[in-house]
Amino acid sequence: MGDLISVIIPVYKVEPYLLRCVQSVIDQTYHNLEIILVDDGSPDNCGKMCDELAEKDARIKVYHKENGGLSDARNFGVEWANGNYITFIDSDDYVSPKFIEYLYEMLLKNKADVACCPLKSVSSDIAIYDKRSDMPELQVISGIEACRLLFGSLYMILVTACGKLYKSELVKKYCFPVGRNHEDEATTAKYYYEASRVAIGNQNYYAYYQNSQSITHTISKEKNYDAIWSMSHRAMFFEEKNEEHLAQKAWGTVLAYLIKDSLDNNGRCDEDIFTLLNGRPFTHKARCIYRLYKISPALYSLTNKMFHAIRCVKGILFGRARRILSKIKQILSVRKIFESANKKEGNIILMATPTHGNLGDHAIVSAEYRLLNKIFPDKTIIEIANGYYLSLAKLIRKKISDNDIIVIDGGGNLGTLWPHEDDKITDIIKRFKNNKIIVFPQTCYYDKSIDNTERIQRNSHAYKSAKDLTVMLRDYASYEFFSKTFPFVKTFLVPDVVLSLSPAVEAKCRQGVLLCFRNDLEKVIHDDVIQLIIKETDRLGRTVSSTSTVLDYSVKQDSRESELNDKWREFAASELVITDRLHGMIFAAITKTPCIAVDNVSKKVSGVYQWIKDSQGILCLDNADDIPNNIEQVLNAEVKIDIRNIDGIEQAIRGLVL
Repeated sequence: MGDLISVIIPVYKVEPYLLRCVQSVIDQTYHNLEIILVDDGSPDNCGKMCDELAEKDARIKVYHKENGGLSDARNFGVEWANGNYITFIDSDDYVSPKFIEYLYEMLLKNKADVACCPLKSVSSDIAIYDKRSDMPELQVISGIEACRLLFGSLYMILVTACGKLYKSELVKKYCFPVGRNHEDEATTAKYYYEASRVAIGNQNYYAYYQNSQSITHTISKEKNYDAIWSMSHRAMFFEEKNEEHLAQKAWGTVLAYLIKDSLDNNGRCDEDIFTLLNGRPFTHKARCIYRLYKISPALYSLTNKMFHAIRCVKGILFGRARRILSKIKQILSVRKIFESANKKEGNIILMATPTHGNLGDHAIVSAEYRLLNKIFPDKTIIEIANGYYLSLAKLIRKKISDNDIIVIDGGGNLGTLWPHEDDKITDIIKRFKNNKIIVFPQTCYYDKSIDNTERIQRNSHAYKSAKDLTVMLRDYASYEFFSKTFPFVKTFLVPDVVLSLSPAVEAKCRQGVLLCFRNDLEKVIHDDVIQLIIKETDRLGRTVSSTSTVLDYSVKQDSRESELNDKWREFAASELVITDRLHGMIFAAITKTPCIAVDNVSKKVSGVYQWIKDSQGILCLDNADDIPNNIEQVLNAEVKIDIRNIDGIEQAIRGLVL
């Protein structure tokens, strides 16, 4: 089950954000958590909200105390923490479902005492948890080296207390300074100094919400004694440890902040603050800065602005150069892709394929390749990645002949549920209206909004403009709606193309229950149900683990098959899969793994289930509340897969083309 991890969340005047924050912790793929909510005397309804949340999840512990500030609340939480590891999350922020699992695995694999990830600045409820392209995927360094990097390029990642997982003994050794802002400046360096190893990943899994009312954004422009105090105490800590080089760096930071603060106050500053610096160790650069400022604050300010302007110009020029080089690289790549094209016989153009991390979409492309190679053994298949299409559609159009066949990926992308994907499909159809176009099996879903009518009219116009358009639908509701709404389009009702795959993965020993749940606008399984699922699997003596068919990084064409096989092996190693994802159910079916699936908003899970409903060991439920009562039955089932009309896609394409 893994070590107990304490998540400490100080709570004060965050009514609009509290539920979002706590829900993101409840949704963690790592389940063995102690969620400590410290109500720091909040005058609004936050205390009551904390108590209500604790009633819904037994892992939540609530403590009410008099207001003492962020540091005091964190210290209070640490005092009551029972976990082997501790992480801090501010109550107006939120985290990816994989935040704790990511840090915990990084910490264990690298035998580190602290694991860190970058903070992603956000201003909405939706964060894209991407990777920092300017950082290596993993850095494992000594604690001393982490202290050095506090004064370098990794300052913003290392200085904050949040976005980290610490061994408890480190956090319990040093308290946050009570009654001070900039409390992290005085504390995190001490944790790193005591750590033997620090692991730093490049995955943005912590959403740092830009709340204009938070302490960070409401600090006065007047002299910030707390910042100077915290930075000075960090410098004195290094002095006490006889770390001369680190002390020099630290005092240099104090000096820079002090000069900036003085300039913000028209050059006025208290001499007693500068007296603090007398006799302190400084680097040569810091001494020069200090002397220049003492000679003339105005001259210092002018020099500083000049160097800042130079840095900005360099950044703009280099940024523009990078974008131009990237565009040139894309153009060259597209030209190279078409070098193998057969203009006389025509080609199969697999258009706008995914490079994101959704393995369901990649499995669709993998299955499409297999079928197209079988049907057209003598034709060249040219794959155009989504990024190339979006950037270079006009160039791609020039490269394609009218006798080329355009293939659009299957998926759940027709209609209003994923409008950007629907827009892209419509654009491809309009742009290549003179070509034969085949859309692989899709789910079609239009809601009842105003956009519904407008979108149907716009798509209808585009579909009519196409000379030879065929759309395959993978469930009866989609087929019925689409064929009635767009009767002029050739349509076929066929299974999801991934059901045609037979992965060469062998389950030597199946163990445990694998949960594979959505965390987007199609999510239907909520935390109270998850807790009941875990309780039932515990009763049956099975371990529970979580996975996702959506990876947190891009998957390119050359790594597609290996990523899919890794995921299929994970499914094949499980005794039971419980999922609300369509391809979670399909991956279970093609790896012959018992599965309980729950339908989602667009009804695509139950729709596609109709093709395999005669199978044994695969169950689809309408209501997530019914999952716990069916676990034991499906867990013990022998899986026999029976797929109706599995050759329907191949027959439809052969009938259209050959």
